[in-house]
Amino acid sequence: MVVYSDIDLLVIKRGDFNSHQAAGNRYRQLHGVGRAVDIILVNPEPVEQHRHTHCLIITSALREGREASCAAAMPAR
Repeated sequence: MVVYSDIDLLVIKRGDFNSHQAAGNRYRQLHGVGRAVDIILVNPEPVEQHRHTHCLIITSALREGREASCAAAMPAR
């Protein structure tokens, strides 16, 4: 197993929300995990729109990342 220096999370959340408050809630939930955590919080629409744009973090997160949990799956493209 490879040990990484931090945890990068792409959180896809539907609906209207305050992104600062929602990200803050995630950071509080992850307090004490023993690693630095970076969170990117987005709506599904930009993910769908930019999923194949090579220079955005969304693309590499979808390609290289692992799904940690899912309340409702996004349609495959």
